[in-house]
Amino acid sequence: KLLQIVIWTDKAVYDHQQMVMVSGHVRDPNPDMQVSIKVTGPTGNVVNTQQISFDSNGDFDNMFTTASPLMTQNCVYTISAVYGGESRAYEVKVQLEGEFMGTEVIPEFGPIAALVLAVAIISIIAVSAKTRLRLMPKY
Repeated sequence: KLLQIVIWTDKAVYDHQQMVMVSGHVRDPNPDMQVSIKVTGPTGNVVNTQQISFDSNGDFDNMFTTASPLMTQNCVYTISAVYGGESRAYEVKVQLEGEFMGTEVIPEFGPIAALVLAVAIISIIAVSAKTRLRLMPKY
C-alpha cells in the first residue's frame, strides 16, 4: 500500500539556534484537509504542533525553530506527520546538538544591589536626622 504522506527535513543534525525546514508530499491532495505535524522529544513530550496547508500538487514546506525552551536537550527529536484518516504517522528523526543558548532572566536588582540600596537609604536617613537636614524649607 502506498503511503498517504511522506516528509523530510533539510538536515539530519541541528544546533539549538536553527530553523528546521520540514517538507513533504501528500498523495491525493484534498484542499479541505491539512497536514498535522507534531514534534516530540525523547520521552514522548510534545514540543511543537502545527497544521500545514499544501499546494494543488500536494507539496508543502514548513519551518520551526530549535531555540525553544522545550527543546533544550541534546538528543533525537521525532517529527511525525498525519494526513487524512491515516492512523499511522510518517516519521523522520533529527538530532539536536550543541549548547542551548536560551533566554536567561537577569534580575534588575540582584541581592547585592538591594543591599547597597538599603545601606544607602539608611545612611541618608541617619545623616539627615543628625544634621536636621530638611527637604522642605520652613516658612
